[in-house]
Amino acid sequence: MMKDTKFMSGYDKNVLLKQFKTFVNKGFQKKNFTKKLYNHLHLHCGFIAHYDIHGFYATYFEDGAGKINFIKHFLQPTGWDHWLTCDDYADINGEMVKVLEELC
Repeated sequence: MMKDTKFMSGYDKNVLLKQFKTFVNKGFQKKNFTKKLYNHLHLHCGFIAHYDIHGFYATYFEDGAGKINFIKHFLQPTGWDHWLTCDDYADINGEMVKVLEELC
């Protein structure tokens, strides 16, 4: 069960997780890359915004190397990954890691 935070309700976290699962399971298609997902990734998962949603998508999902870097960001913590354990978003971020672990 996802907990409510100041900026995201538990319900919204579940909706976002569903969007993430769809995005990953459908092969990282641009049509499944939502604004909510983009915002969560650059605000609460330690990614750089890359100017906007289109720049972010181009950086991580238009080629194989970008996808590998995206997945590594989640699955190979570097020690600077406070977003994984941040109390407000540890629940959803941990579930996102699980989604990617299942993919690999």
